Amino acid sequence: MTLIKTIKDFLNNQIFIGIDDSDSKIGGCTTFVGYLLIKELIRQGINVVDIPRLIRLNPNVPWKTRGNGAVGITVYSEDIDRVYNVAVEILQKIEEEVASMPALVLIDQKQREFIEPIIKDAINRIIEPELVDKVIEKAKIIKYAKRRLGLVGALAAATLLLLEGDYTYELLAYRKPEFIGTKRKIDIESVRVIDRLYRKYTFNNIDGKRLLLTPHGKDPVLYGIRGEDPKKLIEAKKFIVSEEPLGWMVYITNQATDQHYVNRKISELKLGDSVRLNVFVKSSPKIRQGCVTLEVGDHEYTLTALFFNEVGLMKDIATKLEPQDEIIIMGGVRPFLDFGINVEKLIVKKLAKKIITLNPACPRCKRTLQNEGKGKFRCRFCDLKGLSLPKRTLFVSREIVPGLYLPPIRYFRHLMKPLKRYGKEKNGRNYSLNEYKMIE
Repeated sequence: MTLIKTIKDFLNNQIFIGIDDSDSKIGGCTTFVGYLLIKELIRQGINVVDIPRLIRLNPNVPWKTRGNGAVGITVYSEDIDRVYNVAVEILQKIEEEVASMPALVLIDQKQREFIEPIIKDAINRIIEPELVDKVIEKAKIIKYAKRRLGLVGALAAATLLLLEGDYTYELLAYRKPEFIGTKRKIDIESVRVIDRLYRKYTFNNIDGKRLLLTPHGKDPVLYGIRGEDPKKLIEAKKFIVSEEPLGWMVYITNQATDQHYVNRKISELKLGDSVRLNVFVKSSPKIRQGCVTLEVGDHEYTLTALFFNEVGLMKDIATKLEPQDEIIIMGGVRPFLDFGINVEKLIVKKLAKKIITLNPACPRCKRTLQNEGKGKFRCRFCDLKGLSLPKRTLFVSREIVPGLYLPPIRYFRHLMKPLKRYGKEKNGRNYSLNEYKMIE
């Protein structure tokens, strides 16, 4: 491998690669392209100097691919044309096999610093392709693209390094070519074993009898073990009983971090945003075609919050909310009922006091009096009439309690943080590339 001479030399010759849209309806997977590319870069003696990155993008983008994930790779090389040619050769081969329309960018450190403030919102907002065109032209970025939509993800993956804030890891095992398109052979009991032995370090392996670590399409992924510690994922892999994989690679990723839920005010929202809103309930819940709707608002504006069947218990909780309850809702801004948010997570912060007003009690028998008109009451049991007494107010206990409410795990999107990860959030890298074997 090339000897890295000095820190200055290293920084000047870092190349940040971003790849997206290398899958299609008939197959393919962008992470598999990342695997093939790193294999080839290593074979050719080009230094891979960071853990490969799997960047999940805003799940509300209308033109997204299946997992809406892009791959970032950082290498050290004084020959950017050579790196470009290696990457394009692999992409063109995949294009022919699965009829994909991939996008590739290569940028240096100065370009990355220029792009990052512009492209970082790709995790939580819709970045218009026209803006990306301008950025690429102004920064003179080296690219290869069959369509420009993939350039948003490619730029995001090349730019966002996951050096700060929360992140997780995923070990992805890939299928041999002769197995692709056939049913995946994975022993469910072996998955239960790793779920039990590595419960502290992994998540989203299995849900009852449903495997969560396997995809269901014709893509080349055999399984993906997600967790907090790359070394533990590599250990856990040894317990999986399955068809023989082609190989595997560990990615660092923003999956399962809630990174896409950005705190915003209602006045700041745009269609397609992934948001976290602190709001008050403004109206009683309504049920429309099986969907619970609530009018919620901050101190300026209101919008409709929608709870669909997929959110499970959250939908029942929503029916028990009352005006003036303070809640936090997380989800995507969609064009429902003109403008609404599809709620994916709910935090009940503070419950309003529920008060009911009753007629006064009879001073003799203590039963509830009946209205007599003109503010007077009578007791039909004691035959007392013309009573002038104040009405009673009672505080009614609520059927719900403050707390976090989540949908069933099988309905989680890639970026959504599962309950097991609360309290395990990280802030900054805890591993370097040299501490474990990332690929085989």
